[in-house]
Amino acid sequence: MRVIALVLMIHIIFVGLFASSIMANSKPQAALPYFVPIWLKQMNIQQKGLEQQAFEQTSFAQDVEEMFARLIQARTAQGHTGVIGVYVKELYSGNTYYGVKSHLGEAEGLFETASTVKLLAALAVYKGASKGEIDLKSTIADQLLGFRGELDWAIRRMLTHSVNEYYNMFLRAFGVGEINAVLQEAGLFNTVVKREIMPSPEATPATLLQRYGTLEPNTTTPENFGHLLELIYRGEFLGPELSRKLFTTLQNTIYNSRIPQGINFEVPVAHKTGTAAGVTNDAALVCLKDNPYIIVIMTRDAYSGTTDFQRQLAKTIHNYMKIRSPYAK
Repeated sequence: MRVIALVLMIHIIFVGLFASSIMANSKPQAALPYFVPIWLKQMNIQQKGLEQQAFEQTSFAQDVEEMFARLIQARTAQGHTGVIGVYVKELYSGNTYYGVKSHLGEAEGLFETASTVKLLAALAVYKGASKGEIDLKSTIADQLLGFRGELDWAIRRMLTHSVNEYYNMFLRAFGVGEINAVLQEAGLFNTVVKREIMPSPEATPATLLQRYGTLEPNTTTPENFGHLLELIYRGEFLGPELSRKLFTTLQNTIYNSRIPQGINFEVPVAHKTGTAAGVTNDAALVCLKDNPYIIVIMTRDAYSGTTDFQRQLAKTIHNYMKIRSPYAK
């Protein structure tokens, strides 16, 4: 019996040492925020050496630039005009591209947010909640809209169904100054909220001039929206719990005909669209299992062919990201 006990003890010690060795050699090089889908967290980033697999930043930017330029040339040849801004970031490596082009060549400048502004309002309200200044379970009421309901429900509905009236309600409740202060705190230095958006029953040019003194649109850049999506992804601005809530809400939006359709709904996408005259925007965090990335496409004075362009560019970038995956064979 003593011999058997001794053998069992030696076996247990050996198994324990072996398991410890495996665990020590399988620790991921970088931890993902816990609100990212579980199948992303389970990656062993160190397994194939991400740093060795990732291309240099210069190569990445050149590759994306070539894809973007080629599609702009094809678009121009088809007779389409307008300005298009593109931001792409590979989240594991940090490789980034930002460019603005038109049918006339290189361009620059700000872009109208259209309904992507609703994500800015949500960010501001959730930031207040993260500081304990706002209770998301509280009731919000608006006489102009005739609405009374839970604050958090209205935020999520505003994002998933892109409800103009709810964004306008939040702007009246919290104020332009308060929202812009949060945007500055978040590092969105080229983004400004100026007024409510139309169409909406309680928002007309006359009432907007009366309330805000301007009809100028809310403005931003694709780069700023890319930064915003990364803050949500990493949980660095709102904290993990509220970041996860916002991330999940953006995965359940009902308008998915641009970037999600462009990648054939292959993987989950957390995104927000925006549409106005000459404006077709989509800001997305694409949950590619082995290589998640951000892609933001915004347009200005582009009145035709924009949805097809976004789908084509999204597909091209997505295929490129799959090839760059640390697990690509």
